[in-house]
Formats: sequence, structure tokens, C-alpha cells
Amino acid sequence: IELSSYPIGLGGNAVALPVNHVYEGSPADKAGMKRGAWITHFNNAEITQSNYADVWYDIMYGNPRSVAFKWESAFSNKSVTETIAPGNYQPNPVAKAVVLDLSNYPEFSGKKIGYLAYLGFEYEYRQELVDAFKFFKTEGITDLVIDLTSNGGGEVNTSVYLASMIVDESFVGTFYGDMRHHENNPHGDIDMYIESQTDDTPAIQLPHLGLQKVYILTTGMTASASEATIAGLDGLDIDVVVVGEE
Repeated sequence: IELSSYPIGLGGNAVALPVNHVYEGSPADKAGMKRGAWITHFNNAEITQSNYADVWYDIMYGNPRSVAFKWESAFSNKSVTETIAPGNYQPNPVAKAVVLDLSNYPEFSGKKIGYLAYLGFEYEYRQELVDAFKFFKTEGITDLVIDLTSNGGGEVNTSVYLASMIVDESFVGTFYGDMRHHENNPHGDIDMYIESQTDDTPAIQLPHLGLQKVYILTTGMTASASEATIAGLDGLDIDVVVVGEE
């Protein structure tokens, strides 16, 4: 589970930690915690202005153990108290891949808008990212919104795969970007190009949406490989509309 480090004021000295994301199949998910919930108590102690930073750090980086959480539902006034123990789950960074239903808005008539919430450029979950774009291609989306508001980066080669799937197949082999390392770095400099497949054995074939424009949602947490994606697409003359903090 990821938590924002910014507390929500509840009046007086009480604050709450907002839940930014709950991974599917995680202990928190099984306990019923949802994105947007407000955690108000940790191990039966109220979260306050004076302790919220320590509580957040303990949740994120403390030793694994059973923890009692109390939270307010994001969509009702109901309070929930559950004891949650650590467990195994897959932290899939592809948090959401859907086609938005905007049929009630005349200005979007004839458009199919894909929405991808992507939490991190994690190479081990490249197949999940490819599957999301295969879904978009099958659905025939005309526009794409990529939510990188909580994406702090990751493997830059996964950024290449993401960009490759956004653009047309004719871009394959086109220069995307380069990484320049310190002269003592044993890996040397790396040039990157738009790809048609991953570097796995066997390789994963990449679908290409052929879009000329993409909307990317950002915050101050959007960094590293996320920034490389924005700059790389811009360098390919793709119209990148950044919405949020730069």
C-alpha cells in the first residue's frame, strides 16, 4: 500500500493519512481498504499533527508485523477498524487500464479515450504493460491519458517500451534518447531507439497505437523514467500535453 505523506486536516489536532493506492490481492485489499480512504488511527493511537510523519514512516518502512488500522471510507461516513498482517502479493504497477465512457458529453462524440494509471516503470511487469496496450489497440482508442501522478520512475528501457507502444510502427528504429554515464561506469553510454519488441528471449511483441497526441497527468512525484518518457515522445514530435506539475 502506498500512502501520501501529506495529511488531511480533520479539525483540531487530528489529521489523517490518505490512501493513494491499494494493490489488488494485498492484505489491505482483502481487508477492504480502498484508494481515497483516510487512515485516522494506527495501532489504536490517533494520528495527529505531531506524529503523522513518524506514523507514515513506520507504515512504509517499519518492521513487518500485524497492525491495527482505523480508516474512514472515501465514499461514505463509515469507519472501519481492521488488523492487517503482512502477506505476499503482486505489486503490479499497471493500476488501471480502461476505456472511459464519456458518451454523455457531446464534445467527446466519436472518441474512445483510454486511461492508464501507471505507478512505476518496473521491468518485471512489462507483460502487464504490454497487455494494457493490447487492450487499448483492440478497443480502437482514439486518445490516451496516462496518469503518472504517483510514478517516481524505474527502468528507463521500460520507458522505451511505453513510448514505442504509443507511436506508430513506422517509428521503429527511430532515435528515442541516450543515457550518458560517468567515465568510470562500466556500462558505458547507451543509445535508445523505438522498439518493435522487448529484449527478452523469447521477445514480447509490442503493439503500436499510432497516436500523434497523448495526455500525461503529473505531480511533483512524477520523475526519472516518467520524465524521460515525456521528453522522448516530445523529441519524436508527438504532441505531449502535460497536465499538472512539471
